[in-house]
Amino acid sequence: MKTSLFFWLSLTLFTVNLSYSQTRITTEFGKPSEEDFAMEFYDKDPSAPVVILYEQGHYGYEVFQLELTLVKTIYKKIKVFDATDFDRNVENIVLTSSGEGLNSMSGFIHRGGIRHPLAKEDLFPSYVDGVGKVMRLLLPPIEDGDIIEYSYTKISRFLFDVDGWNFQDDVPKLYSELIFKKPVGFNFNEVLYGKEDLYLNVAEWREDCIQLGPGYTFRCPIYLYAMKDVPAFRMEEHMLSPNNYIARIEFEPKSVFVNKNFKRLHHFSTKWKDVDKNYRKNKIFGKQLRNKRYFKRKLPDSILSIQEDVNRAKAVYRFIQNHFTWNGILYNYGSEIKDVFDEKVGNTAEINISLINSLQAAKLDAKLMMLSTRENGLPTTLHPVLTKFNYAIVYLEIDGEVYLLDATDKKIPFGILPFYALNVQGRVFDFKRDSFWTPITPHNHNMIFVESAVQAMPDGNFKGDVNYTSSGYIALEKRRIIESIGLDDYIDELEYTEDDREIRDYQIHDIENIDNPIKETHSIEFKPEKKDDTYLLNPFYSHLFFEENPFKMEARTYPIDFGFPFSNIYRMSIDLGNIYSVQELPENKTVQLPENTGLCSISYSLDDTKINVHFNFRLTGCRFQPEAYDIIKEFFQHAVDALENDTIVLKKNGT
Repeated sequence: MKTSLFFWLSLTLFTVNLSYSQTRITTEFGKPSEEDFAMEFYDKDPSAPVVILYEQGHYGYEVFQLELTLVKTIYKKIKVFDATDFDRNVENIVLTSSGEGLNSMSGFIHRGGIRHPLAKEDLFPSYVDGVGKVMRLLLPPIEDGDIIEYSYTKISRFLFDVDGWNFQDDVPKLYSELIFKKPVGFNFNEVLYGKEDLYLNVAEWREDCIQLGPGYTFRCPIYLYAMKDVPAFRMEEHMLSPNNYIARIEFEPKSVFVNKNFKRLHHFSTKWKDVDKNYRKNKIFGKQLRNKRYFKRKLPDSILSIQEDVNRAKAVYRFIQNHFTWNGILYNYGSEIKDVFDEKVGNTAEINISLINSLQAAKLDAKLMMLSTRENGLPTTLHPVLTKFNYAIVYLEIDGEVYLLDATDKKIPFGILPFYALNVQGRVFDFKRDSFWTPITPHNHNMIFVESAVQAMPDGNFKGDVNYTSSGYIALEKRRIIESIGLDDYIDELEYTEDDREIRDYQIHDIENIDNPIKETHSIEFKPEKKDDTYLLNPFYSHLFFEENPFKMEARTYPIDFGFPFSNIYRMSIDLGNIYSVQELPENKTVQLPENTGLCSISYSLDDTKINVHFNFRLTGCRFQPEAYDIIKEFFQHAVDALENDTIVLKKNGT
């Protein structure tokens, strides 16, 4: 089917005559109400800069160019209170392939009672890596009080790629509804996410709903889902994808009647054993995972002859990791795996399938593991869903110990997954047995250890050295930054002189050896703050670890997810010599999270003329439920307060 060329026209809202116990809210396209114009703020969220007054999605099936087509029409009406806090890129319409197209679009900006039509120039195409073609609706400059309306229709030849519908967004909504009209033989699993309740949830039948051709008339069930007064979803640091928590509905294909007379019911994968069977037959998986003989010929004998299994696995991993260059694509149906190996460039699935074949060629127990990335959202466990998986890694088991591997990134050591893959659990496909869920366990040794030794100089300043050791994900992030901006710029950003502090002679070691921690050193000189006849010294003069508490909400309704456990350790020695004496040290403090999931301890001691400072912040748990939000917030605030406010009071000798 060829999609039509884009054209601009006026669209009308869809209406349905369904019976429901509550009052359905309606609106008329192009004619905002007096109440819409009069609204100066949203009383349920007075600080909101924008509110969605009304939105509707209409999903259905129509005959287009003699072929049954999935048609999705979207309408939105938006009131802007504060134009300075309004994103003019109001819509990104994803067209994933040549089988999808934008069939029509129109809209208005209502300002002071005057209606300004949107222009074709407000819509322009772009390409987003990992997504595909995106049509962006970028509005002209908006003013306070404007009402924006737009509607568009998207057509697709992929009859079962029914997008979900988000009732909730980062701005509040007065009313949001979805109408879904489908042929009687098309069956979907419906999954409702989030904590908001449906305002309407009704369904009725319509006769002669779709006329596909002579003698082919479909009855249609029509479903209407709606929510009213939906609060804005507030995002915060350390969370998984908001798609896991916002109020939304998703549709997964369950079954369809097929053949000429639509009498035979075809089931999509309803049991994992069916999914396993499909994966074994799948071209990119089943077929491509049967190439270990080919990869055995490609592996050097020096690798295959390594006796110890773990060392042999590491050598195979490094061989594949260094052989391939990742093309930036997470997951798609690619070329023959042998061709990909010859070209030395591939997507994540192709690279890691090559790794599985190579590990099996080296007589190691490697399997395919499918997962959904953090941004993509958690896969449902209610029923088998293949469409949610968008990433492929390697599940390797040696002597009862499991290693999760991903060879796409040349900066990642053996046994560490990229951060975006740390998404709770994935599915392992054993083509000889049944598949199974397994937790995605992050690398445990993620630490930054800082050791500093300074001494008082005759001029009253302090001078010394600082040493950093970073391991695990902390080292990985530093390597990414250095790769992105370059080593010289990285050092330039860290070397500086302020009124009371100078950092110089910055050196970095073991950047390229990804299996080792990164080590950094620099010299430091600073002067304490004089106050009356005393001198104030902040022992955490390098602004270490936390400059502010990442948790600021009054309450949080979704889990806290750090991705991995980590430790921040600081050891400092301050030699006062005969220059200063201690007048006051901060109090020692310790705060511990329940069940030993976290510890923050700060201690100060005086040994003759030396002050010893020990700071230990450790999180052994990396995922906490919303009920723990207050205590996590207090835990981090305890650390921030100490880093910012702890002050050593000194007195200069002889004064």
